Amino acid sequence: MANSPISPSGCRDFRLNARLHRRQALRLGGFIGMGLALSDLFRAQAAADSADKGTFGRSKSVIMLYLHGGHAQQETWDPKPDGPLPQRGEFGAIATSVTGVRVSELLPRCAKIVDRLAIIRSMSHANANHVQAALPAMTGHAHPPSQQSRGDFPPSATDFPPFGAVLSSLRKPAALPTWVQVGPIMRRFNGTVLHGQSPGFLGTKSSPLTVDQDLRGADVRLAAVAPAWRPSAVLR
Repeated sequence: MANSPISPSGCRDFRLNARLHRRQALRLGGFIGMGLALSDLFRAQAAADSADKGTFGRSKSVIMLYLHGGHAQQETWDPKPDGPLPQRGEFGAIATSVTGVRVSELLPRCAKIVDRLAIIRSMSHANANHVQAALPAMTGHAHPPSQQSRGDFPPSATDFPPFGAVLSSLRKPAALPTWVQVGPIMRRFNGTVLHGQSPGFLGTKSSPLTVDQDLRGADVRLAAVAPAWRPSAVLR
């Protein structure tokens, strides 16, 4: 954590705390992918709204960047400068806007705004299989230990849903979609789809609006929101 370690009773404190702000919520356990049930979040928000007329937070949207095969932690947010090789990585560590918190030398601009971030360095899981381990990362729920020996296998319609699907199932239908996925479905090199990307037991009605196209260029038009009917081209 950026300022203090997570208390073992963090989740219980979160549920009992009547005045939580966004940063406090992250300190005490984060969102679904960090072990906090959505029902707990809603109860805490209702308590905060009742106690202090809506000081839970003003943000209404979340952007989640899931870097499958991305940079290692020792090369980004947890450089471990005092650790032995290879745990500390090959890059140096630099000071940030929070005293005592250091990040990789590759993140100089991020280092300037660490006081506005909640860096969580305590997440871990016991499953070394990348396909299966995506499920707890995206949903907060892991497969039973007996499944680990199966290796790579495709997602199931009975899997726990990711937080985007949960929100889609709880929110009333609106003109704009609740959950949008940008980019192709993530797969392992052998083609197996990573778990935690589909709505699982919530069903296809909670599926995301998928945007899978080249978004570069000055005049990008999203095919996912294009009109379903178009007039036929005039042949000349």
